[in-house]
Amino acid sequence: MLDGTYFNAWCALVAYTGEHVVAWQFCDREKRASWAALLEMIPAPDIVIVDGNAAALTVIGELWPATRVQRCLFHLLHRVDEHLTRRPVLQAGRQLRSLARALPKVSSLDQAASWEASLAAWHGAWRAFLTERTYARAGLVRPSSVPVSAAWWYTHQRLRRAYFTLERVRKAGHLFTWLEQARPGEVLPRTTSPLEGGVNAGLKELFRLHRGIPKHRAPVAAAWYFRSLSVDTRPASELIRAEHYQAREDTIAGVEEVIGPELWGHGFSWEDGNGTQQGWAGRP
Repeated sequence: MLDGTYFNAWCALVAYTGEHVVAWQFCDREKRASWAALLEMIPAPDIVIVDGNAAALTVIGELWPATRVQRCLFHLLHRVDEHLTRRPVLQAGRQLRSLARALPKVSSLDQAASWEASLAAWHGAWRAFLTERTYARAGLVRPSSVPVSAAWWYTHQRLRRAYFTLERVRKAGHLFTWLEQARPGEVLPRTTSPLEGGVNAGLKELFRLHRGIPKHRAPVAAAWYFRSLSVDTRPASELIRAEHYQAREDTIAGVEEVIGPELWGHGFSWEDGNGTQQGWAGRP
């Protein structure tokens, strides 16, 4: 499972097997260079589950050409709802949304073939409706997505987007990979929810509890968190080698001791403003 999550002005791209974090990559945003840096660390898997990020899909095709892709059904249905809303007005929209909501109920290859046939039947029934056009004229409100220079546009744009969202994923073969690649008796994941609701949610909780972590230290805390979920869970003391001690000694030797007043300590001082304060709004 691959996904990106944002924290403290950083983005973390995470690879997760469902049991362990395999690798992670820090970046500013999800882009091709960032995904390439992550995927180059990992041997190509048989299957990868993604939420549909275009940069991730492009890099997967380039670096892992033999890997089968499964689109996260949760994100796919959410995308359809963005176009249709949860209560479509048009009959065509209601039928298409019902068809989309039936996707999680598909549990066999026969049902998958039946679902694909239903999508094709829906398109056949509403093909002419989808191609209806609206021509620009005085006083007609132009949709914000239509260029000013356009003389016409498709009347049912949101319905078209919802349909082609499903059709493109179906045509790419990313809908039922979890069924096609499963061995007898095996149930493969079809969403990235274990990664987003488990690993990523835990990362957000870490920074919620430690709000004071500065930006430049945030990746250190995130790396510690990811490593605690990785296969290698040895304590940090076992990872320290002789060169690490030498590097620390060289660093300490190169720093001049600064003699002056103590800036931080554990002592109690009335001068620091400790103790019971009296007065309000500056009044004694």
